[in-house]
Amino acid sequence: GLAERLLEVENRGFAAAANAGAARAHRSFLLFVNPDTVLPPHCVTTLAAHLAHPRVAAASGLLLDRHGRAEPWGEPFPSLSWYLRRRIRVPGPLRPPGIARSVPWLCGAVLLVRASSFRAVGGFREDFFLYYEDVDLSRRLRARGGILVLDPAVRIRHVGGQSARTGTRLQHSDAAEDRYFSVHRPRWER
Repeated sequence: GLAERLLEVENRGFAAAANAGAARAHRSFLLFVNPDTVLPPHCVTTLAAHLAHPRVAAASGLLLDRHGRAEPWGEPFPSLSWYLRRRIRVPGPLRPPGIARSVPWLCGAVLLVRASSFRAVGGFREDFFLYYEDVDLSRRLRARGGILVLDPAVRIRHVGGQSARTGTRLQHSDAAEDRYFSVHRPRWER
């Protein structure tokens, strides 16, 4: 069959679980889907069409929150100035892009990745337990010349925040943010 169930007793985090699944996959593309998402019909076919171009390493659709509003997309890689802007400024409604476009990074809630590209960069870094593993993977895919495509025609419902309770979610997010900054940003920004 196309699907195989892989059961791990110990929770080693999203990155480790995704890597364990990817290690057992034998297809050209890997599809990572969070359980708090709803995929529209033909989603995978549409995203896979983007990966027909050999330089495209990954593709995803436009994530919509529980109210149907577009979630952030096309943002630059996190930095100190990015962090401060997000904490100080209340974001207004985001206007979805009109056409598929290259973006700096893709959210891992729904992510179709070329298997060879994923393996070439070593998959997800498992020291990211939850959160920022997608941003880190995107950086490494782009560093190898990969293009990341966001297709707004693929509208994915993403409830979000269902992977952990609020307090635990904040702890994981803070730890992941610290890890990301220690790996990818200058020492003074940490």
